[in-house]
Amino acid sequence: MVALGSDTRFIPSPRLAPATLPPSLDEILDALPSALLVLDERRIVVEANSHALALLGADVVGAYWAGSSTAEERRMRHGTLVCISTPREGDAQLRAMSRSQAALAHQIRNPLTVAGLSVECLLAAEDDSQARERLERVRGSLRAIEQQIRNALVFVRGELTERHTFAVAELVAALREAWVTLLDGHRVVWSEAYGDRDFVAGDLATLVGALTNIVDNAVAIGGADVQLTIGIEAARGRLRIAIGDDGPGMDAALLARAREPFVTGRSGGTGLGLAIVDAVVRAHDGAFTLESAVGEGTCARIELPLLAGGDGR
Repeated sequence: MVALGSDTRFIPSPRLAPATLPPSLDEILDALPSALLVLDERRIVVEANSHALALLGADVVGAYWAGSSTAEERRMRHGTLVCISTPREGDAQLRAMSRSQAALAHQIRNPLTVAGLSVECLLAAEDDSQARERLERVRGSLRAIEQQIRNALVFVRGELTERHTFAVAELVAALREAWVTLLDGHRVVWSEAYGDRDFVAGDLATLVGALTNIVDNAVAIGGADVQLTIGIEAARGRLRIAIGDDGPGMDAALLARAREPFVTGRSGGTGLGLAIVDAVVRAHDGAFTLESAVGEGTCARIELPLLAGGDGR
């Protein structure tokens, strides 16, 4: 220990400026170049920096995040941090167009609802069988349009507009009803294995509408002689749906991009059918894969989580 002598002098330091507060977490997130989201345990967006709000819109906060191929997720102690790659100019234009389409879809829904109610009133008052048959067809068309709008909104926003619980048996019955006209005249091998206590959480109508895109593609591309193989199985906590065909199939290049928007191997197709399937399945916390080879047909596989407490066979 060094003793201080009597001649020791202390030189006063210059007056320091008051300390500034460090930047807040919000300021740090906004300063980062990537779009960032913070999800809670339910995958609901609870925070978004300015880049994410500009990319996805202000209503992303509070919405369910289904995931994205351009996003990296990292688990935290009480949630998930999502880092979304900064889009290229073409991607940004696509996102802006998608937001415009979502707004347009909402606007279309209003007169569509009025038309649907009007048809219901006419059906209730109409006694003529031919008139009722025509009104039934109009009602079916309106419902189909409404379903396409719901699917488009899931594709654009990556979230379900409705979520409820339904039995696998209810889903299978709805699929059979939706596909009866599409499959008419085609060879179909259909197998099922599930229990009465197997349930799924999501939007039944949206899921049926999305899966119908797969069957529609198979029939349209495969032609009148195409054979379909449909398998539905609930086991070990997962619902597995396989829809295969013996059509012309896809080469490796097309298969790699088949689920991207506006990519199609179908003459006159929009290239949105499989992209919507992918978005809807993701919104149900599931997985969608494709297997195909030229001359060997195509098989679409969908896996969805079953609710806990089912048969679990």
